[in-house]
Amino acid sequence: MLFRSTLAIRHEAVSLTRNVTDRANHLAGRIEHVHYLGAQVNIDIRCGERQLTAIAPSGGADWSAGDSVFVCWPAEAGWVFNATGQRL
Repeated sequence: MLFRSTLAIRHEAVSLTRNVTDRANHLAGRIEHVHYLGAQVNIDIRCGERQLTAIAPSGGADWSAGDSVFVCWPAEAGWVFNATGQRL
């Protein structure tokens, strides 16, 4: 039996990298859009059927649409919720 769940990750804990090393929690994706917004950059990333938005400070890594990327986060930065919104 399959159960539907949602993973919520604190955006400030998400990091982007071009190469994954020993980070257990990650998704592979491709950058679709980069939006420069003054002090920060919003980066839209396609990970399979899902789209994520990462927020990064301006002046960091130089990301471009079409770049392959890994979205990484520490386990303590994520929460899992069931289909009714109850935290698991």
